[in-house]
Amino acid sequence: MAFAWITGDLACKGEKGGGPSGGNSSGTSSSASNANGSSNVPAPASGSASAKGAETATATATFTGSYDSKAAAVQTPDSAPPFENEESGLLGPGTLSFVLPAGDGEVTGESTGALGTLKLHGMLEGTRLTAQATPDPTASPAMWGTLLADVQGSGDARTVTGALRASSDNGHVVREATFTLRKK
Repeated sequence: MAFAWITGDLACKGEKGGGPSGGNSSGTSSSASNANGSSNVPAPASGSASAKGAETATATATFTGSYDSKAAAVQTPDSAPPFENEESGLLGPGTLSFVLPAGDGEVTGESTGALGTLKLHGMLEGTRLTAQATPDPTASPAMWGTLLADVQGSGDARTVTGALRASSDNGHVVREATFTLRKK
């Protein structure tokens, strides 16, 4: 359920405004618009300080770190059959890497190690980073999961601290890994 929730949260952002940036989806707007669609603020000239600031805001940086995968706790209702989390395998160290934008926006990354090879895709909004973890097509075992992290600081001095929760395709293996990432 958490996987669907994170997906829904990411998909809903910016729908009213036409996209994650809240602007039109064509990306061709040359000026800002007010609520009724009329233009009232011209876009900065390409050589202006504001335009240069906007160009800088699109810069990305790679943040890397390590994790230690552990068996995750699983809570089930008393009326449900007992859950048996396989306690062996997929335990231990791994690495995690994300490419983060300077501000809010799309993030991508990858992870290798005890949880297999994972591709990461999500969003950074303020200090909140959410992502989906999907297995590389050749990965064995194949784990799927979600990632939730807190981003503190600014620029290259940012620190990303969070947790990755993943489960196997049959749901019999559930793992959790905490991490801290810093600029590479």
